[in-house]
Amino acid sequence: MIEIRERDQSEFEEAMELALKVFMEFDSSDYSDEGVAEYRKCTHDHDYLDKLRIFTAYDGDREVGVIATRNNACHRQGIGRMLFEHVWEMCDKGYMTVNASTYAVPVYRALGFRETGGPQVTDGLKYTPMERIDLYYEEKGEGKPLILLHGNNEDSTYFKNQRDHFADKFRVITLDTRGHGRSPRGAAPFTIRQFADDLACFMDRHAIEKANILGFSDGGNIGLIFAMKYPERIGRLIADGANLFPAGVKAWAQGPVTIGYYWTKTFGPWSRAEMFSLMVRDPDIDPSDLAQITAPTLIMAGTGDLIKESHTRLIASSIPEAELAIIRGSHFIARENPAEFNRRVDEFLGEGW
Repeated sequence: MIEIRERDQSEFEEAMELALKVFMEFDSSDYSDEGVAEYRKCTHDHDYLDKLRIFTAYDGDREVGVIATRNNACHRQGIGRMLFEHVWEMCDKGYMTVNASTYAVPVYRALGFRETGGPQVTDGLKYTPMERIDLYYEEKGEGKPLILLHGNNEDSTYFKNQRDHFADKFRVITLDTRGHGRSPRGAAPFTIRQFADDLACFMDRHAIEKANILGFSDGGNIGLIFAMKYPERIGRLIADGANLFPAGVKAWAQGPVTIGYYWTKTFGPWSRAEMFSLMVRDPDIDPSDLAQITAPTLIMAGTGDLIKESHTRLIASSIPEAELAIIRGSHFIARENPAEFNRRVDEFLGEGW
């Protein structure tokens, strides 16, 4: 039976010897002479070791695995699902980062991590930065999944008039995107494309092979990106109040956002600048790229939307056989006019796919 114990600081060098032994057993181009020397130096650097918590897995008296953590248990290096899950339970920030060697990338992917950048080399060590993040969600109902994605600086409560309504027919999942609501910011880029990758990872973690997506504003932009990048994972797509680029937004709404972005980018806070950046630099979609979308799609907007009606019509006409619905109300039609909004979505979704 495997037992996991935390090592006392007096035992750290012994534990790191096991890590070094495993490190040396892999014949990989990741490990240049400089990289091996750097790794060996870390295993005997007391200033470095004093910042770690180290756990060892034992099979009887035999050491069979080791995992080391630092930064309040939110940066992980190690092997073994049991070791990993033991440490994950201690993490109170909702995300972890790792620098994975080439052979370890698929291992970490199996543990719910995803790449946040390309391969890098530091001090002779080749690695890929990866992250695992737990997004906050709630669900209600049974049936085919219907994932609701809120807009910029919103959270899943935006869909309070939709969750119960659609739960009569679907398994409704309301999700807080990265850095919104009760979901952590994490360490990965703060972009619409990253949010689409986060959605794919969320579906993997919760064994959802395919889902209908209803996205509002930036949530609609996430849905468009997701439908292009993961076509096999989407049943039907509803994008409400989406835009392809900032020029699709009416000047009276976009102007203050652009000013706010450059002000906060210069003077802070950075968290606010990141929110603004989603409306200034994202999603940057070429209309011709929308022809890649194969899922049945409904494009929606309000009669008084802050998205130009011509832009909404451009999106609909660029997606093969997409339907278009302009509903009475402002940008926030799901909240302001839920009866008409829900009725039109019901008509489109049918049984889902």
